[in-house]
Amino acid sequence: MNEHGRTERNKTHANQYLMNKAMAEELESQAVTPDDKDLVINYYDSACRMFELDEYGKSQLSNCRKKLADYAADAGELKKAIDIYESEARKCLENNLTTFGAKDLFFQAGILELVRGDSITCKIKLQSYQNEDPRFEKSLEGSMFSKCVAAFDNEDEQAFVNAIAEYNEIKPLSNFQSKHLLTVRQKLARGQAGSMDLGGGAQAQEESDDDLR
Repeated sequence: MNEHGRTERNKTHANQYLMNKAMAEELESQAVTPDDKDLVINYYDSACRMFELDEYGKSQLSNCRKKLADYAADAGELKKAIDIYESEARKCLENNLTTFGAKDLFFQAGILELVRGDSITCKIKLQSYQNEDPRFEKSLEGSMFSKCVAAFDNEDEQAFVNAIAEYNEIKPLSNFQSKHLLTVRQKLARGQAGSMDLGGGAQAQEESDDDLR
């Protein structure tokens, strides 16, 4: 393909990307139903594919993929979101200028693994993140994820809430983190429901929910 042909192809890819991105952002600003969110995911997915084809658009691919992961997680496509966060974290580790951001992306992925509910997988992922990013283990995010994994494995709701509260005192939880950590805490609460006093249990659960908001 000659230079003119490559230029025209890149223009086509750029236009397709801009159209998909614009549609995703428009829907994102007003998405209120599951169908709307599915459309946002589809448009971001398409925009990512256009970025991958356009050598000049790859600098924007990461932001687009993280948006896609956010919406995938919100729509319950947890495995897809986890794969994207982990992939983007590994890309961060390849560049000294972005390596610090890897811990946040591994943390996002780790939270979603807790939502998926397999404690063995969570422990494997914790070890993997620590091995891949030497900074992760001693970071605020790595420390909290480690405590949450231990609490989840031990089915200890109070330890889980304490770990979140300690983190939140230093660095406020994002809406994403609060939403998905609350889902995990509710799973732990249901697991302990048989031993809870029904009169005081409801109040205790409500107070724990407030810690995650």
